[in-house]
Amino acid sequence: MFAHGYLARAVKSPRLILTYAGAANQRYDFKPDTFVDTTEVIDHAAWLINELGPEGVILGKKGPEYVEHVILDGPAERGYPKRLDLTAEAASLLATDARRGEMCGVRYAEAFQTIRFQPRELW
Repeated sequence: MFAHGYLARAVKSPRLILTYAGAANQRYDFKPDTFVDTTEVIDHAAWLINELGPEGVILGKKGPEYVEHVILDGPAERGYPKRLDLTAEAASLLATDARRGEMCGVRYAEAFQTIRFQPRELW
């Protein structure tokens, strides 16, 4: 956002910046106004969180410790119903995406807040 200050020359600024609430302690003033429907890929997102989380095998740990199991409904031609085994992190992702989906009228969604930033001099 301050490239013009770092580079000491004029830089084209973005029209908008998308911000994302990354953790519960960062959501106190997060007011989403842009949503991305993740319904078609929620099972893949949960799998990634399972694998990359604290117990994930990608990090060389013992493997995911599942705390919850859910069944996703959908069209049979797309492989539904699907059983998802979830770690605590993946269960949180699923719950958050479901809540954000309700906000915009889809089953699951990711949410962003747009900000318009006017570049200014650093000092």
